[in-house]
Amino acid sequence: MKEFDLESSRDLNETAEELRRTLNRPEQRDELEMLSECEHNQWCAEKLLDGWIPCPDRNDALKHHPNLVPWDLYELTMNDVFSGFASLTEEDKSKDRHNITKIPDYLEEIAN
Repeated sequence: MKEFDLESSRDLNETAEELRRTLNRPEQRDELEMLSECEHNQWCAEKLLDGWIPCPDRNDALKHHPNLVPWDLYELTMNDVFSGFASLTEEDKSKDRHNITKIPDYLEEIAN
């Protein structure tokens, strides 16, 4: 993979455009899904480190959130651990996918 100088606006713009093209290719859907799962896991880690806990009902004051569950809850053998939780909805997964597809825009914003 090409090394980029993230201090260079040109490199950031080129990186953003290359990433945008890659993420928009139909054959790259697996990569988008994997990156989106990583985005969700990173979000979970941030929340957990900030004192949030998994809870079926969201309560911001108590730092409870129902989406602090694995990306594909029912593909795991952890159903007992997360008893009472729903799996992430496609709408929730779409938020993570959206965050990944916005990375090129953020790189361009930093570059300009």
